[in-house]
Amino acid sequence: MVLEKDRINMYLQRILDSINKIFLYTKDINIANLDKHKKDLDACLMQLINIWETMNKISKVDNKFYLQNIDLKKIINFRNFVVHNYFWVNITIIKDIIKIHLPILKKEIENKLKWQK
Repeated sequence: MVLEKDRINMYLQRILDSINKIFLYTKDINIANLDKHKKDLDACLMQLINIWETMNKISKVDNKFYLQNIDLKKIINFRNFVVHNYFWVNITIIKDIIKIHLPILKKEIENKLKWQK
């Protein structure tokens, strides 16, 4: 049986994997021009959806789970918006998430994993 802590750590690792994939997809392009790179944009959106979905799973395993400086509820709500409005998503918001918020999220998750060992 998988313990709650182990399941959360597994989910956190999945989120890190998705963040790293997004950084890989965008490393050779100017993030300001992401909308001109349709395959990369779609790949990034899919990984963002994976991140948000996994955050939702974490909240179901432990409704008291938190990451410092991260509003999990906003992440989960934004996932619902993107999934149901995929073709009308504001690309500027996606660019900001990738450029500003993902590095913060990555650092928070890495810190959480480090302290849980």
